[in-house]
Amino acid sequence: MELNPGPGFYCGMCAKLVKKNDNAVQCDGCDHWVHIRCADIDREGYKLLQLSKPEDKWYCSKCSSPCGICLKGVRGDDPAIECDSCKKWIHNRCSLVDDSHYDHIQATNCIWMCPNCDNGNLSNTWGLTAPQTENSFHALNPDSGNAHSIPSIDGKSLARRPSGKTALRKEVSIVSININGLRGKKLDLQTILSESNPDVVALQETKIDSTVTNTELIPPCLEYEIFRNDRTLRGGGTMLLIKNHLSPTQVNFVADGSESIWAKVSINGTWHYIASWYRDPDAHVEHISLLRDQLSKIMTSHRNSKLPCFHVLGDFNFSQIDWAHRLDKDSGNSVSNHSGKLLLDIINDFAADQLVKSPTRGNYTLDLVITNTPSQYTDVSTMDSPSDHAAIVCKLKCLFPNLKQPRRRITQYSKGDYATMRRDTRGFCIKYFNGGQDMRTVEENWQLIKSFLEKTVKANIPLK
Repeated sequence: MELNPGPGFYCGMCAKLVKKNDNAVQCDGCDHWVHIRCADIDREGYKLLQLSKPEDKWYCSKCSSPCGICLKGVRGDDPAIECDSCKKWIHNRCSLVDDSHYDHIQATNCIWMCPNCDNGNLSNTWGLTAPQTENSFHALNPDSGNAHSIPSIDGKSLARRPSGKTALRKEVSIVSININGLRGKKLDLQTILSESNPDVVALQETKIDSTVTNTELIPPCLEYEIFRNDRTLRGGGTMLLIKNHLSPTQVNFVADGSESIWAKVSINGTWHYIASWYRDPDAHVEHISLLRDQLSKIMTSHRNSKLPCFHVLGDFNFSQIDWAHRLDKDSGNSVSNHSGKLLLDIINDFAADQLVKSPTRGNYTLDLVITNTPSQYTDVSTMDSPSDHAAIVCKLKCLFPNLKQPRRRITQYSKGDYATMRRDTRGFCIKYFNGGQDMRTVEENWQLIKSFLEKTVKANIPLK
């Protein structure tokens, strides 16, 4: 930092000459001189700058961005990270990123959560602590002569994210199948996985036990995390297959004796809880209440944070429900408790919806998709599967465009041309009362008055 050396330099903000008697400061980022009035520095602040040491740094507003959390400048030598979503630079100290974590962000294409907008992103870093690496993350180097430029990132790989971070996805493809015996149909399933490459697969009636290994069923080359809730070799069992790049984790706190398996993934900063559920056709009608308990536990665990999304996929064996109208299939009346009213109550109580309307086995809709984000689903359909149930296929949208804030127009009544408005009003009154107002209806008269008022206000009262 240096103080004004005299004429021959132009202000980096207003582009006017910095005269010898002007109070000005030189930016250590771009080397431009800046008037203290342009830098919004008061007299006291300028005196403090005069008393500072030669090695102290000062940066103009073009070389520093306001932190999205503390609003103080992010200077060229401040360790910081830029968010891809809100485009704000965040100090490490404001985002609670320690030195080791920051080094890791600079050295790898990892994903971090922005504390300003709560979105996950692969972002640029700003600072001087980056290790030597061939990765596309680079720290700013003030010796390079371009300390105020922002580094770019290319080749944003979505390799497996670190634990606790979020994956970035535009959509997630989902398949649910009552496989009715996985061991005998594993080759058919592997063909579906290889050709369709879904992100999430829910299986019911796997009919396997702990003697059957994961690699025996699903080759590691397909890159799935496998979660199982086995019963026996002769019946039941559920399984979830979720792609490694989503970094799923099993949810154990919802275990309650139901034949289900739960996992969670974080996508674009939102937690998604995914379940594969199976209800035996001979199960007691109250058995479905276990689903209510599970959803209550999930929602309670997030009561102090952003509410999660849930997606329950499975075979519920409620054959009497007409899902298009939510009525009894045979009588056309309300569904009874025995026919599935408890399930409908759960769906209503959690503001959810069931998306499958077409039959999945014979003439019955047994396989369901229950979610509290139905508007995010597209292309919900059925397809042939290796078993006697149709497979459910759907896509979950995960990214939405930001809604643009409409420009506000403020009427400046204090600056209105009221003399002209009074003159126009007198002219309107003459025409109105001499123009056969008694021949017009009340509505026609009102429309004439309303139209005149709108026109004169628009013409004589400015907006900003």
